[in-house]
Amino acid sequence: MVGAPEKGGSGGAAGGAAGKGGSTAGSGGSSMGGASGTTGAGGAPLTCAQRFADLQAKLAAARACEQSMSSIQCSDQLLINDECGCKVAANIKTPELAQAAVDALADYIDAGCPYGCGAPCPSPGMGWYCGPDGNGKGVCMPVLPD
Repeated sequence: MVGAPEKGGSGGAAGGAAGKGGSTAGSGGSSMGGASGTTGAGGAPLTCAQRFADLQAKLAAARACEQSMSSIQCSDQLLINDECGCKVAANIKTPELAQAAVDALADYIDAGCPYGCGAPCPSPGMGWYCGPDGNGKGVCMPVLPD
C-alpha cells in the first residue's frame, strides 16, 4: 500500500508556488507542483473541477494494466484510495503512477474540494485482476464472487 501522501512533491515545499503559470514542475513531469501551492494557467489557483479532472486522470493511469501480460499487475500489494475514498488496486508495475494519484488526491482534499461519493464502498471482492475497461484497455478491478 502506498504510504500517506507527502506534502510538497516535485514542485516545491507545501504551500510553495507550482511554478510560472502551471509550467512543468520538476523531473517527475507533473504540472501539479506542491500539494498546497498548485496553480494553473497564468498563476491562477486551480478550481476543484480542474483538480478533480487531474485526479481522475492520475487514478486511471495508476490502475491501467495490460491484459495480454501474463505476470501479475493487480493485487492487494498496492492499494490506493479513489475519488470516493474506496480502496482500489493500482498496477504494481508502476508504483510511481500510484504515488502521483495519491498526491493528486491529497491536493484535491487539501484544497477543500468535496470528497466522497455519499455511498458505502463496494466490497473489495476476492482479489484483483486486469480486466477490460470497456474502451479496449485494461484496468485493475476486483474479482467478485459469483
